[in-house]
Amino acid sequence: ITQVKTKGSFSGLPFLLKQMPFLNQQTPSMEDVFRFVTDDMTALTDPPVVVSDAYYMDNASRKLMRQRNIPYIAAISKKRFAEAWRETDKLVKHRGDVVVMRNPDT
Repeated sequence: ITQVKTKGSFSGLPFLLKQMPFLNQQTPSMEDVFRFVTDDMTALTDPPVVVSDAYYMDNASRKLMRQRNIPYIAAISKKRFAEAWRETDKLVKHRGDVVVMRNPDT
C-alpha cells in the first residue's frame, strides 16, 4: 500500500489522506504512484512538499513532479539515477557522509 499522509496541526499525529493498495493486481508504475499522490495538489497555489524514499522516484515520476510544479525531496536509486550518483560518489567517502543536490532552476 502506498500512503499519503500529513501531520495533524493540533495533535501532531499522522493523518491518512488516501492510500493506493495494489494487492492482487498489476503493480503500478512509479509515475502512476506520483500521479495518484499529486492529483489533488495541482490546483493548489502553494502545494506541500512531497517526501519519498529511493524506491519510488524514477525519471518519469521526476518529470511529472517538475511538470506539475510540485516540490519534492527524494532519495535516489543508484540504478535509476546513475548520472547523479556519479557526482555524489565524488564527495561521499565514509559511512555517514551526506550530499545534498539541488536544482537552482526549480
